[in-house]
Amino acid sequence: MPIRIGNNANSQLQLDAISNVLLAAKVIYNKFDTREHWQLVSKLANYLAAHWHEKDHGIWEETQKQHYTVSKVVASISLKYIAELSEEQEQKERWEQASFEIRNFVQQNCLTSEGAYAAFPGTEAVDVSAILFPIWAYVDADDPAVLKTIEVLERDYCQHNLFRRHLVDYEGEEGAFLAGTFWVAQYYVMRKNTERFKQIMDAALAFMNDVGLMPEEGDPVTGEFLGNIPQTFVHASLVGAVIDYENTKD
Repeated sequence: MPIRIGNNANSQLQLDAISNVLLAAKVIYNKFDTREHWQLVSKLANYLAAHWHEKDHGIWEETQKQHYTVSKVVASISLKYIAELSEEQEQKERWEQASFEIRNFVQQNCLTSEGAYAAFPGTEAVDVSAILFPIWAYVDADDPAVLKTIEVLERDYCQHNLFRRHLVDYEGEEGAFLAGTFWVAQYYVMRKNTERFKQIMDAALAFMNDVGLMPEEGDPVTGEFLGNIPQTFVHASLVGAVIDYENTKD
């Protein structure tokens, strides 16, 4: 059996990876009223502010570098949120300015001809990660670009209430991406569409085994488990969707 040591993406530029560190720091700082490792966090934010305009490999670790829209959006919100915690005015303004510039870039370059969020500039393809934008509070759930995005996802990327992602490297059609499917369900909580939320959740939860574990992907037709199992990413997305749904009952 072949064994892989390490990760082939270890040399890739992934703006979302840096951004997620900043988002995690923001949550920790706010919850525990601390500024531990602020020097490191500042360096990461400075790097992101200086390099956001570069093409990266995206959230899906593509070999083809592009200006992936999700990379830009998460960079923008992470810089905005971490800037709120800066006690240095010049630093705060630099990060806020970069966040603003990224938002302008997305608005001017990252929409399809239909007005949906494109996977990257110049393509008509839409990736399910774009449905995270309102969940991340980057844009309102009923913003026209988001409404068009969900319309395209439902039309072109949905089968039996399960959603695929868009991969540049992958030729052909992969299985339904379960983390992304839970993201769509979570989005429908924001829209207060309980019926659609439950339809999607039921379809995705059919891929949970007898001990509560789920795979990365599933075949919408045969029900076959595909990809890695267990997949923490999927379970985290499930938890997020359920928490938001339960909070609507309060």
